[in-house]
Amino acid sequence: MNKTGISKIGFKNIRVFEDLTEFELKPLTILTGANNSGKSAMQKMLLLLSTGFETKNNIIQLENLFFKKEFINKTGDFKSNVNYNNPNNQISFTFHFEDEILGSLKSELIYEGDESGISANLCQIELSDTQNELMTLKRTKNSLGDWEGWNFELTFLPNYFKKFIDSILLLRNKGNMDFMLHNIDRALHENNDINSLTPEEKKVYNYYKSKGILAYDHRAIKIQKEILEAKHFDMDYRSDLSNQKIFNEKTEDIYEYDTVSIKIREEFPLNNLNSNFLLQTDLLKVIGDDYNKFIKSTDKETSELKKELINKGISSSEDFVKTYREFEIIFLEESFKWSKSPDIDLSDFRGFSTLNDVFSNKKFYRLNYNDGIIDKKYDTNIILSILRKYFPKKNKPQSFSVDLIKSIVLGESTSFDSPFSKKQVIVPKDKEIDLFNDSLQSSMNYSLEPFNDFILKLQNTLKKIKIFSTNTKIKRQYLYGDYDVQDSLFLEFGVAYFKNDYKTKKKLKFINYWLNKFDIAKELKISKIKLENETQNQYLGFYYSLLIGSKEVPLYDCGSGIHQIVLLLLNIVSVGYHKTLLLEEPETNMHPMFQSKLTELFVDAKKEYKIHFIVETHSEYLIRKLQYLIANENVEISNEDVCIYYFHSPHRTPLNSKQIYKLDIRKDGFMNNDFGKGFFDEASSLSLSLLNLPNFN
Repeated sequence: MNKTGISKIGFKNIRVFEDLTEFELKPLTILTGANNSGKSAMQKMLLLLSTGFETKNNIIQLENLFFKKEFINKTGDFKSNVNYNNPNNQISFTFHFEDEILGSLKSELIYEGDESGISANLCQIELSDTQNELMTLKRTKNSLGDWEGWNFELTFLPNYFKKFIDSILLLRNKGNMDFMLHNIDRALHENNDINSLTPEEKKVYNYYKSKGILAYDHRAIKIQKEILEAKHFDMDYRSDLSNQKIFNEKTEDIYEYDTVSIKIREEFPLNNLNSNFLLQTDLLKVIGDDYNKFIKSTDKETSELKKELINKGISSSEDFVKTYREFEIIFLEESFKWSKSPDIDLSDFRGFSTLNDVFSNKKFYRLNYNDGIIDKKYDTNIILSILRKYFPKKNKPQSFSVDLIKSIVLGESTSFDSPFSKKQVIVPKDKEIDLFNDSLQSSMNYSLEPFNDFILKLQNTLKKIKIFSTNTKIKRQYLYGDYDVQDSLFLEFGVAYFKNDYKTKKKLKFINYWLNKFDIAKELKISKIKLENETQNQYLGFYYSLLIGSKEVPLYDCGSGIHQIVLLLLNIVSVGYHKTLLLEEPETNMHPMFQSKLTELFVDAKKEYKIHFIVETHSEYLIRKLQYLIANENVEISNEDVCIYYFHSPHRTPLNSKQIYKLDIRKDGFMNNDFGKGFFDEASSLSLSLLNLPNFN
């Protein structure tokens, strides 16, 4: 699963994609099918996204999508890329990603073209999980129909805060468990005796042990010693593991804490008695950690409160957890609405000229108790009504003001009447007030994090996209004085080579290995072009040749298929690690054997340079070889690394079939569904036709 970028991308109302069509982004994504069926449309849109956004402070800006001159020359302006059946002048993109808190999410960006045709305005973002829409962010227009800056209507749908709270609590509890495991590891280091642990610590120790995670284990101690004694100790990667002795039997390595859970634990303080809840109110302090025990108690001081709770239908712990969760959801919803009060001048906070500021500036949704009033009445909410009744403030105002929130939820004032004052549970200490404040503030701060996380993951994906152009022409020589953009690949590689750069030498070794695998040449040779009587360091450029047998043959004099392979190899080693290379019909001008070996090259580049490929192809040989490699257990590629999509012609899509569909490839290399007619079956069909000819003997 891709946790650092976008795992799936979709298009709607764009070119051939009238309805939403989504594609998984795997290490090797294959697009194949009929001509003029939309295969290149996906690559064109990826090119648009990777070049069409501006950046500010190194952060991608989503407000406008620009159709730059180079893109328009090849693909057209906005209007040329809108599906011809689309009447509303809008296009949309969907992006699936893995959020640290909420898990699997999908974001949809909807753009509307302007009159110029060279840019589109972002008008709406929607965020959903696998089942429900969670929140929407809409850009508003003025009475004239013009976009009016970034006056957004932000809507949290009912499911959002429920999912948010559930996720935060799950992560916080995981963080607490890891923290306890850390303390157990330290305790066993000081006193290697399980019986010295507290009952609660023993429970945690046994829980982790059942998962194959053992504190103060001799195997972890051995690894720790190796880490500390390593000559080339990688401080950035292993230093956090160098002083713990917890062993993970699954990975056979030192156990690594879940950093997200630890962060959530720090950001969302916990009253240990109430780990089921996010917002710690005085009501929780009164009830304690066992609601059933509280309800059955004979304490006279809380008799009225217990009677009220029972009358409201809260007779068990399950009822209380459910009802209190409803309170937390409503409170967070209304707190966020209030924090966006019109009284707050957004221009005071970094300008808010960009969408990213809305997502990242904490002041936008920070609670400020000195201003504003929450408009909604809370009388319908059980927990809030109980808080208002049993934790009253003197001279309580009619409206549910922010001051009242502070008094009934925080218990901040010492002047209001309380039936529990003898127990000193209603007037908390400063740190107890902060417990609620911190949880509430962290909730507000994290409520927009999924949007912020999406922007970072989208940027991380788009900046990795590189285009392999088949239009690059091989020249006899590459001169600095005759420089153009297409020459840069050869000139830059030549400069790095003659600097005796270790990395470039390693890249050339990769190139030469594959020239031998393709049985093309022994090696690629790079030579300087010098004037007579010039020194070794003065030269005009480079020329490239292939060592074939014992003879150097100028690369320029080789065939177009050889040119294509050398260009591909240079692109692979030059784009850098963890990039995504877009290839349009890389098999062009190649012998069938070369087409087959291309697949092996892709697999090796994935292993060596962590490169992902999105390949548009018509090659049966490339796909057949891919099936074989997946089935071969000795090759480092599996069916989980591959996605194949077949495109029918939009005008010849078979009845009851999708125009674009995913081919399910199994571990044994076979597929659960078929290619379209005329692909794999064409050779067999021609052979059968030949046999059926009257003059065939």
